[in-house]
Amino acid sequence: MFTNRVPFLLSLPAPNVVLNVTANAKSNSTILVTWKIEGIDDQLTAKNLMIQYCEMERNVTEKVNKRCNPCKYKNVTNTSQHAELLTGLRSYTRYRIKAKAINIVAKDGTEVTTPYGNYSNPSYDNTSEAGEEFVFLNIGFD
Repeated sequence: MFTNRVPFLLSLPAPNVVLNVTANAKSNSTILVTWKIEGIDDQLTAKNLMIQYCEMERNVTEKVNKRCNPCKYKNVTNTSQHAELLTGLRSYTRYRIKAKAINIVAKDGTEVTTPYGNYSNPSYDNTSEAGEEFVFLNIGFD
């Protein structure tokens, strides 16, 4: 007798493992992102971290500016440093930064394909204004 078996799928919530994400502008085009990774489980580790950074609307601090540039992503492969510098940012711009654990691996080497971690609570900071540069020309008339 043939029986059709349907596998039982266990749906686990995505782990919230990236905590205390902070954004600290270092210049007119860089923001230093720091974080703390909590243990997902004593048998799992996060090999990578995905940082999402988005430009915010100028006069609406909690609204992503979708007309300007899409959100960007940076894959961090050394999560043990707990810090990453975002570069090439626009000056005098407010950014929303979030992070999540990806490439979660079991102690035996088995890669957990899903679920990845959830994004952290956002952190916000503004890049500073671009400095002005002056060029003085000494023009002599003979």
